[in-house]
Amino acid sequence: MPMLTYPTDPLLPQSLAQKMFDVPDEDDLIVLVTALTSQFLAMTNRVRINSASVTETIRLPLSTPCLYLHAHLDTSAAITVKEYTRGALARTYEKTTDFVAEANEWSARLDMLASSFAAAGTGAYTTVEYTGGWSSLPGGVLAGAEVQGRVMLKRLKGDAGSRMRSHRQEKKAETDNRGIVREAADLWRPYVVMV
Repeated sequence: MPMLTYPTDPLLPQSLAQKMFDVPDEDDLIVLVTALTSQFLAMTNRVRINSASVTETIRLPLSTPCLYLHAHLDTSAAITVKEYTRGALARTYEKTTDFVAEANEWSARLDMLASSFAAAGTGAYTTVEYTGGWSSLPGGVLAGAEVQGRVMLKRLKGDAGSRMRSHRQEKKAETDNRGIVREAADLWRPYVVMV
């Protein structure tokens, strides 16, 4: 029985992660998937990976005719946009009459039809409620997760990121466990969303 719990919004489902990495200890698998999930979300500025209800609070520096969302968007589902001023509801926008939603595998945005989303001032902000996240992960996301996960496992074993240095009869071992490897970053880069 594992001591840790699997993430609620994991980059990889548990069964797929087990097939990809063949980690015998379930806690080690949970740590690996949790780290992969955190790295992907941090690199891509996303708030959600798997499909679920999302509420984003956005503070716009300037009035703008479009909003970029931080999760994949299901354009057929309901989308609610509300503007607040000093904590009180100031305006609600309706899909198809006030704005249209556009989404593809990489990005999601809302475009105003006649006006602009208001800039955030003191106590002003906009919330967007929508169904966000992928129902099935894109191939680039999965491939990047596999590449990064394998490197992370090698780093844990000491097989990658280690090097020996010798200086005047001194031998020193160093381990580099930092960051996302370039191959995974290249696969994940198209999924980076605007902040």
